[in-house]
Amino acid sequence: IRVIDMKCEFSSHMEFTPESENECAGMALLRGHRPYWSLVKERHEEKDVASVYEADSLIARFSLSGNDALGLKITVDDFKLHFAVKESGRDWHKLAEVDGRELGFPPAGRFTGSFCGLYASSRH
Repeated sequence: IRVIDMKCEFSSHMEFTPESENECAGMALLRGHRPYWSLVKERHEEKDVASVYEADSLIARFSLSGNDALGLKITVDDFKLHFAVKESGRDWHKLAEVDGRELGFPPAGRFTGSFCGLYASSRH
């Protein structure tokens, strides 16, 4: 979905069980042909976690309690991006807040037609 406003929210629910530490699935904000920020479920040290990445750099990680469906939410609030997850029967857990100027909004002088969408990778 194209990001056309400086205040919007993207959310989804998914069921995904990573089988190795290379696998991940979730949502991503793209500023070109590669994910710039991603909110994913993955395996880390034999546990399921929710992680936020900026390009290939880890920003935040949160241990999940089970393999239930997972809610994902990315909120664009002017130049701030908020990333949150929701496990079944629990409240939203905020993972990170980052500076979102790299999306290229018109005030930044370079609107590039950024997108938010579902994302999965085996990282090979």
